[in-house]
Amino acid sequence: TAASGGSEVQRVMYQHAARWAKRLQIDFKDKFSGGPLLAGLHHVVKKVVAFQLDGIDGQILELKSKVQRRIVEKKEALDALTEEVEKLRDLTEWQHMLAKLAQVVSEYLDTTIAIPDEKEDAEIAKSLQTTQDEVEETIRLYESAVRDQPNEEKG
Repeated sequence: TAASGGSEVQRVMYQHAARWAKRLQIDFKDKFSGGPLLAGLHHVVKKVVAFQLDGIDGQILELKSKVQRRIVEKKEALDALTEEVEKLRDLTEWQHMLAKLAQVVSEYLDTTIAIPDEKEDAEIAKSLQTTQDEVEETIRLYESAVRDQPNEEKG
């Protein structure tokens, strides 16, 4: 099987490394002192992994606290957004917002579109009235229509 083949390869590699270590110890015994000579990368990798795992518990605790702080921040943001959604569902809030938008747009248009003199072209001047002029004209037209309307109560 593949699993037993992999362990067989590993066993052969360890034997090979041990043979080289033994040969190096024999050939260069005057160069090395101390413990046995270890050939291959296995021992180096083992030390690197041990170094990487040193203090990992503290790192895990630090990461946990960071995650918990982020969860609290996100919950607070969610609460704030929930309040905003409730405001958006409120029709009076929409009406206030649309009225403010209309006011801002009308003020912008009133200040950016030049109104020609009525003497030059009365039709253009009439079509380019300011918002206030349009309101006043609408009121005049409405009052005129109400005055001209026959009074049904008299009939």
